[in-house]
Amino acid sequence: TEYHYTIFTFKNGICQYGVVQTFKTSIPTIDISDVSVSNTTAQFNGVICRNQADSDIKMGIAYSTSNSISTNSTKREIQPSEDGSYSLVLNNLGINTTYYYSTYIYQKGTYRYGEVKEFSTLPVDFNIFLTSKTQTTATFSGQIDTGAIKDANYSICIEVENNSLSRTVTIKSGDISNDGVFQAKITGLYPGEIYNYQGQLKINNSYSYAQSNRFTTDPLNIDLSIGEITQTTALFSGSMSLTEPYALEIGVYCSTSANELYESSYTTCTKIILSDSSTSDQKFECRVENLKYNTRSEEHTSELQSPIY
Repeated sequence: TEYHYTIFTFKNGICQYGVVQTFKTSIPTIDISDVSVSNTTAQFNGVICRNQADSDIKMGIAYSTSNSISTNSTKREIQPSEDGSYSLVLNNLGINTTYYYSTYIYQKGTYRYGEVKEFSTLPVDFNIFLTSKTQTTATFSGQIDTGAIKDANYSICIEVENNSLSRTVTIKSGDISNDGVFQAKITGLYPGEIYNYQGQLKINNSYSYAQSNRFTTDPLNIDLSIGEITQTTALFSGSMSLTEPYALEIGVYCSTSANELYESSYTTCTKIILSDSSTSDQKFECRVENLKYNTRSEEHTSELQSPIY
């Protein structure tokens, strides 16, 4: 603040003034010389000078993911003992995230901010691979650079999905080896379907993603044969090879036209429920009734219901 001053004398009721001059009170300053950024930290180096300012003045770094710095921004104060050169580290930042920052000086309820600048934390690269699959499961393995995030609390989520189903599995940091290797298994998938999968790394409420990919679960191998045929019935038998327990309904559609095979108004359908208690070959038998005599029919075996878990 600029002040004006002069000297005066007073004698016999007369006041005389000297030359008016000016001075300014000292200004505390805080400068940032450089910012070093990692995946989850940012280190500020610079110089702070209080110029004998009052002890109630506070100075530090304000930062936010919003490009406007305000009283609501997160603040880190540089303590008085750090007068002169200082080094201030911001921890627990989000990965691959842009932050905006500014110096601040606080005195008597008022904040003054410096120029707003920005930095971005680094992403964390990690890989996920499909190592094996069955009719209803998928096993994944992967690796992450744990050295880059050794002090962070993080988790990896693998999501498998298609238009009819979504399954996820979460691997916590405690389940990942020291060299960053991890494995995970997803169950409850449908046989013979295409699924997309992607890994998601979460650190401090921020995210990084692995490259997405896709796979197809092993199909159900169903063998069907026709046996006894009467005037109005047809007996079918078959078997299905299962690699793990899998409960479903299976049946036979019959129609006089292949083009109308799935239309319920033209189709005779018999269903049977296969057990989910065995992984050996499942055998089934079903009889289709109410057929027209002396008529050729097209038949089709179909899974009628999604798996039961």
